[in-house]
Amino acid sequence: MLADRHSPKRHNTRGLTLPASVQSVRNQARALARNETPALTALARVLNPMAVAALVADDTGRFLFANRSATQLTGYPLAELLRRSVWDITAPSESEHDVESLWRGFLDYRQQHGSYEVRRKDGTCVRADYAAIAHVLPGLHVSLLRPSRRNRAARQRVPRG
Repeated sequence: MLADRHSPKRHNTRGLTLPASVQSVRNQARALARNETPALTALARVLNPMAVAALVADDTGRFLFANRSATQLTGYPLAELLRRSVWDITAPSESEHDVESLWRGFLDYRQQHGSYEVRRKDGTCVRADYAAIAHVLPGLHVSLLRPSRRNRAARQRVPRG
């Protein structure tokens, strides 16, 4: 079988930093979109094969796409995760801040990376390293996450609110 000349590169994120990976995603998605591939389809083609959790949100923070690693990280089945927003998977310790102003700041600044506490469907929290880039394509914002090495084993139960 011949490879599609527009198919995305298979991402091996080992050895790559998440910020470098998210920049690569942006470049590949923009190249696909220039070939008249619909924006979300272009992102899905790039993000699906990734070993790290990949989420695409719209301007309001609602998820439009999640790869298999994202469903494993969050514990949500795909259909349910796509009915959620960034705030639904944000742990209470992260939510103490004005999340909406943080989101607006992200959209304005266009890039973020660091550590983030993800609240899973079962109420447990897991610390994850993340990199995010706003406006990868108009109105579409990508986050890549992977469980933090130092916190993979440590999960705490938090009440759902």
